Amino acid sequence: MNHFFKNAPFSILLFICLYLNSCNTTEPGEDNTTPGRRDYEWTVDTLYGNSPNYYLLKLWGFDINNVWLAGLGDTPFNLWNNVNGKWQPYRTKVYGSYVGIYGFSKTDIWIAGNNLMQHYNGSSWSSVNDIFFPNTYSTSYNDIWGNNSGNIYAVGASTDNESNYFGIINHFNGTEWEFIILPEEKVTFSMVKQDINGTNYIYLSGTRFESTGDTDKIFMYNGKELIQLYNGTETTTVNQINGKVYLCIGNKIYKPKNNSLEIWKDFSGTDYLGRVWGRSEKDFFGVASDGLAHYNGTDLVTIYPTSLFINDGFIFEKDIFILCDNRIIIHGKLK
Repeated sequence: MNHFFKNAPFSILLFICLYLNSCNTTEPGEDNTTPGRRDYEWTVDTLYGNSPNYYLLKLWGFDINNVWLAGLGDTPFNLWNNVNGKWQPYRTKVYGSYVGIYGFSKTDIWIAGNNLMQHYNGSSWSSVNDIFFPNTYSTSYNDIWGNNSGNIYAVGASTDNESNYFGIINHFNGTEWEFIILPEEKVTFSMVKQDINGTNYIYLSGTRFESTGDTDKIFMYNGKELIQLYNGTETTTVNQINGKVYLCIGNKIYKPKNNSLEIWKDFSGTDYLGRVWGRSEKDFFGVASDGLAHYNGTDLVTIYPTSLFINDGFIFEKDIFILCDNRIIIHGKLK
């Protein structure tokens, strides 16, 4: 079983100048970023023990002293924050189960979950109304993400009164939430990212649950139609580095190209299982069967061995936080 569920352009004049004077020796598509370092110091925080009953699933942070955890279970243990290095349940009870969290500042954070969505303004949380897909019994959100406070997506699935489910995309334009109308697709969307590499297309991973076996999927939404890019049994995730989308299928990483996928890294024969949390193409982390893996542009190694189940991660300039086994936080800091 896998360790997890799911630029401004140059001017023409400058380009010609650089070309004619051979100032730029970089080949097209070449990544000249510095290989990622591996000299981390690691600390581990274990949140409250087996009781009370709660399961933290996602994390997001504004800076290393403002990291949030969201999940399922008893309040106030469904929402935690790290204030100046100390983990604590959020001081005011926020009722509900949340499996998506994302924000843009200390005073602009969103959480979403089972029939619920809330927004934090820096002092308190407030519930969002009209988050149910029309004429359905329930609407559950599994992920929330945006590239700015006026362009946010929340994805998951809605269920009708006959227990039929289909994937949903809810979009926030800075003023209100509005569902993107899609053909009904029997899938639960689990992750969403938008690619800024000249397209602004939305990419989603999801699962179709069946008694005969689950099927993982990857979709692209181009503003007009939902296009299926992958359908199979390997685990899929949607990831991002510096605004560009990277799609994991099993132990391979793909980049979107037109209406298809182009393989970028093939880690077959290694312990890599998927996911990407990175600063660049030469400095990213992923999940391996024996712990947390790191790629530095040359090789992939297990940088932090652990048998713990890795739920989620979030990366900063010199730090990385990993949420494991629902309530264990591994913090890596570059020396």
